[in-house]
This record gives sequence, structure tokens and C-alpha cells, in this order.
Amino acid sequence: MTLLALLAVLMVQTAAPGGTADAPAAASIPLSPRLIAVSVADLEVSMAWYGDMLGFELVERHDFPEDALRLAFMARGGFEIEIIEITGAPAFDAPAPGNPATRRGWVKLAFETGDIDALYARLTTAGAQIHSPLSDSRRTRGRFFILLDPDGNWVQIFSAPRDRKGLAN
Repeated sequence: MTLLALLAVLMVQTAAPGGTADAPAAASIPLSPRLIAVSVADLEVSMAWYGDMLGFELVERHDFPEDALRLAFMARGGFEIEIIEITGAPAFDAPAPGNPATRRGWVKLAFETGDIDALYARLTTAGAQIHSPLSDSRRTRGRFFILLDPDGNWVQIFSAPRDRKGLAN
């Protein structure tokens, strides 16, 4: 199933929150994160970055020269990143300085870790480009930092929240 088809199914399921005997409520159907796709300028550079910085491992790779398309699927802990390189694909229009949410589209990818201090130290030592240093989170009552991948996408790392009350599952 393509990402667009999956999104269409999810939109239909969430359009009717109550559900019926023929169509159960969307929240009653099991759903968990599996994969996110990111379009990049250089497949090799991004594969190395997600592997070296975040510990993702290559699962499979495909080259489709007739379509000017190269794909890599990298995984860690049951979650995959599909890295897509399309020769000649235009970049998004630049957002306002410092905030990718000022453009429409994918804004950030976020992960949770049990040892944010060790991960932050390892990433800074490895030369990761830190966008926002390690800080307290008012929302989760944990801590977070944001780094940039080779294409400038935000990758946010959270510590486990001290209290999950009020947070979505």
C-alpha cells in the first residue's frame, strides 16, 4: 500500500469517530508507527548520517535508473526510515530561518531515548549539527534537543517523560 493510499484510509476512518457495526471507530482499530519517508539530495550522505548518528541499519536498497530514483530502507527498533533520492527533485522553498514549520509538509522526526545525556554527548562528539541544545520540555516534563540531518530536516530527541498524563499514546 502506498503512503497516499494509507493516508486516504486513515482519513476515511477518522472522519466518522463513532463508528458502526459495519465500520468500527478509528480508535478501536490497532495502529502503530512503522515508517517515515524523507526525500534527500544525496542518498549515500543521508544513509551514512542516519546510520552513524542514530544507529539505523540498512535493510534494503533499490536503484531505478530509468526513473532517476534511488531508495534505501533503514531500520532500528522496529521502525523504518525510507530515504528517497530523485535526481533533479526540487528542494522545498526555504522556511523562515530556524523553523521548518513555516513551510507546509514534513516538519520533523522525533525519537524517545532512555539516556538523553549519553546520546546528546555522543552526537555532539560525532559532529552532529545541533539546532536546539538539550533543554527542558514544558509539555512532557522531560528533556529534548533537536539536530539537523544532512538536508536540514529536524530530528528531535526526547527523554522519557516524567509523567505521561495528558500525552497522546
